[in-house]
Order: sequence, then C-alpha cells, then structure tokens
Amino acid sequence: MKLRRLFQDPLPSIRDPARSARLGPEAERHARVLRLRDGDRVRLFDGRGGEMTASIAVDAGGVWVQPMSESPSDSVSQAESVAVTLVQAIPKGSKLEAIVRATTEIGVQSIRLMYAERCVSRWGSDRAASRLERLRRVSEQAARQCGRSVVPEISAPEPADRLWSQAPSETSRWLCHPHPAPLEAMNSAAAAAPGVGASRSTRAHDVWVTVGPEGGFSDAEVAAARACGWTPVALGSNVLRVETAAIVAVALAADRLSALETPSWQQD
Repeated sequence: MKLRRLFQDPLPSIRDPARSARLGPEAERHARVLRLRDGDRVRLFDGRGGEMTASIAVDAGGVWVQPMSESPSDSVSQAESVAVTLVQAIPKGSKLEAIVRATTEIGVQSIRLMYAERCVSRWGSDRAASRLERLRRVSEQAARQCGRSVVPEISAPEPADRLWSQAPSETSRWLCHPHPAPLEAMNSAAAAAPGVGASRSTRAHDVWVTVGPEGGFSDAEVAAARACGWTPVALGSNVLRVETAAIVAVALAADRLSALETPSWQQD
C-alpha cells in the first residue's frame, strides 16, 4: 500500500530511533484529517530531497513520528537533474497560486517573483510576508501530493531590471514573448546550453524562464532583458494566458533540456 506523505522539516534523526518528533502544525492537521492512528506508517519529506519512513504515535499532546528508515538527502532524481527557475511577474487575482501549484508538480526548482511595468497587483509591505508564506504552503502541499521530495524556493517580488541581471551567465535565459521568435528558438537555446553531455549524476545545465503579467512586457523591458543576455522566445503561435504560459514554459524548458541528457540508445 502506498504510504501517505507528510512534510516534516527537519526530519527526525534515524541515528536515534527511540527519539520521536512532533509533526509541524500543517502536517499534524493533515494527519488528523487522514485519521492516522498509532502504528500507521507514513513517508516524511523535508523539501530538500530527504525522505524517510516513520510510524505515527498520537496522544493528547499531538501527533508524533518515530523514524524507521530514510533515503539519502543527496539523492537527486532524474526529474531534478535539470534546474528550471521560473521568473514570474505578479498576475492579477488568484492566478499566482495556480501557477505555483502546477509548476511545482512539473518540477520547477525555484520561483522568483517580479514586478514588471504592466503588473496591476502590487503587494503592500503589510501583506507581503503573509502572501509569500501562503504561496510556500501551496508549493509544499503540491510537492506532497505529487510525490516530489524537493519543495521549490519562492522569493519575494523584485523589480524586473534587478532580476534580469541576477541570472547566472552560464544559464540559458528565456524571455517568453508572443512575437519575436518561434517555439523552435527553445530548441536552439537548449542545444547551446552549457554543460550539454555532462554525466547524468550531476546537473548538466540550468534554465531561467521569465513570464510576464497580463499584457506582457513592454518594448523597453524586452530591450533591457536582451541587453542582459536573455533570449526572447514564443510559446507557439497562440497568445496564452499568464497562468497557461507559465505552465507551458516550465514544462517545455524541463522537457527540452532533459532530452539533451538522454543517451542516444534511449532515444526513439
């Protein structure tokens, strides 16, 4: 039977199996919703690649876990071998939660939030921390549900011009824009990515993908991004909604770069 997954950071020490650890508030609430009982086994993950099997103990003080076995924290799955960073301009309404949830399931490694010229939504200083914490919980829940052991990092919004220059020079940098280049530009950019042909045991290359707000990026923003080494790419012939574009961009980036690491004898 597939074990239920709960987020627990830090994981309890396997070196001291007699030592129990109380679940965090969110995991404890989830355990109670699932009606877990004494002796039930669960799978714990810490959001950084570490996992372990543990048994549940319930008492008046809360829900506790006792370690049984663990997986190495440094084990990186094939899906994590390519690091995709999504630079997402703040959209209107609740679209951002949907973007975080779906891209976490796809395998995005980190999400950098951005203020672009056409962003309608701006976070006030009094609510920024709570909104960021809410997004982190959404990502944590998505990782638990889809079976990932890594929870993406989500950073507070920064101005676009600052983020353009923060992307490491050795990464592929793709600016999603509806007009300048066809979808095939992603293949060309992927083929030129640093580290192609590296061992599967190490991360061969990273890619940063930027998706704008409703209305897209201004001409001045596109020019500034180009000056910092970003390549404008289109996600096909249709103009996509913000929440659709982010999902498509992350999926295509991960797919194209992962394909470059596939040995020739595994390709069709």
